[in-house]
Amino acid sequence: MSPASWLLWGHLLATVVFVGYYVLLAVVVIPAVARVLGDGAADRMPAGPLLAAIERRALPLLLASLGIFLATGVALQTADPRYLGLGQVRGAGRACCS
Repeated sequence: MSPASWLLWGHLLATVVFVGYYVLLAVVVIPAVARVLGDGAADRMPAGPLLAAIERRALPLLLASLGIFLATGVALQTADPRYLGLGQVRGAGRACCS
């Protein structure tokens, strides 16, 4: 596999980890916590401390995936011969507008 392929796979994996965590949180964790702990009634524990603990545990993974995403994105962009600098890409816009 070429270095660009490794960079692309790392970029995609970091994206899946970062976005997948928040999808899992929104679709599975928060509804389950709300169902078990209720709406914060006096006889039940509020969900805030539990969700904060989950976020603290996930933060290193999220920061690592964000760092990998940014590093591989910069590497992929600068390795592309069409990239001429920030905001300048040779041949951009021709395929859709001609």
